[in-house]
Formats: sequence, C-alpha cells, structure tokens
Amino acid sequence: MRKLTTLLAPVALISAMMLPAATMGRTTSSMRRTAQEQNQNRRRRGRPENHAELDGALRALQRAKAGLEHASHDFGGHRAKALDLTNQAIDEVKQALAYDQQ
Repeated sequence: MRKLTTLLAPVALISAMMLPAATMGRTTSSMRRTAQEQNQNRRRRGRPENHAELDGALRALQRAKAGLEHASHDFGGHRAKALDLTNQAIDEVKQALAYDQQ
C-alpha cells in the first residue's frame, strides 16, 4: 500500500498542476464564442458590435497622446511627430468603429 501511495502521489500532483493549463484553452475559446454570440445578437437587434480590442486601443492611444502633450522636452522634433502620428492613429480607430455602425 505504501508503494502504491508513493507512486500515485506524484501522478496526482502533476495532474493537478496540469489541469488549469489544459482547461485554459477551452475557457479562452468559449469566451471567444460567447463574445461572437453577443455580437451576433447585437447585429440582429440593429446595434453595433462590441469591439473591446478597438475600444482598448483607442483608450491607450488617448493616454499616449496625453503623455506626449505633457512631455517636458521636444526631443529633437520626435515628440511632435509622435503626437501627430498618434492623432492619426486615433482618427483611424474612430473611423473603424464608425464603419462598423454603418
């Protein structure tokens, strides 16, 4: 009995450690399916889809813009160029979100 316990304990430990990793892919794909189903339901009701990735990118760009605007130095013109490109990126993301609402 002691030998059996000695052999099964590591197997049980390894199995317990691998269980979350094995189910993580399923959780992610089921979450993705759920988001897809939610977007399909929103389209059926005449509402625009929920685009969390684009919304998150827009917020990140707006934070970057604020940081660039408040920077203390010009950095040889690179800060101004980065600010201009950030504004262009913000406009593109907004256009992408507006395109979805058509």
